[in-house]
Amino acid sequence: MFVGDLVGDCFEINLKRKLAPKNLTEEKVIVETDKSNGVLLASGSIAGGAIAGILIAVFAVWTLSLNASIWLNDTLGAGLELANADKGVGIAKIFAGWAKTHNPFFSGEWWTAMGMRDLSDLLGFLPILVLVVVLYLVGRELWLAGRKAG
Repeated sequence: MFVGDLVGDCFEINLKRKLAPKNLTEEKVIVETDKSNGVLLASGSIAGGAIAGILIAVFAVWTLSLNASIWLNDTLGAGLELANADKGVGIAKIFAGWAKTHNPFFSGEWWTAMGMRDLSDLLGFLPILVLVVVLYLVGRELWLAGRKAG
C-alpha cells in the first residue's frame, strides 16, 4: 500500500505539471487529477478485490454436504478420496485438490521435476506485476487515455 501511494503521488505530480499552464485553482487541479482513468481503474480494482475477498472468505468456511462434495470432486477431478467420508468438505479444499492435480504450477513438484527450484510462489507475483504495468500505462495516459479535447 505504501508503494502504491508513492506511485500515486508520482502520477499526481505529473498531472499537476501537465495542468500548470492552465492556471487552475487548487480545487480544480484536485478535481482534474481525480477524474483520470488511472483513478477509475484503481478504484475498480480495489472494489473487485474486496468482493473477491468476501467470496474467498465464504468459500473458506462453507462446507458442502457429502453428496455435493462427492459430485463436485468427481466433476472437477479434484482427486480427493471421499468414498469412505462421513461428512462433506469445504469448497476451498476441493479447489485446492483440483489445483494440485491439474495445475503444474500449484506445487513445487513440477518445478523440481524440471530440475529447477520451486518457483510457484513467484508465479503468484505475475498477476500483480501485470496489474502494476496496466495501472502505470493508464495512469500516464499511454493506454486508455480517452478522447483528447480539441
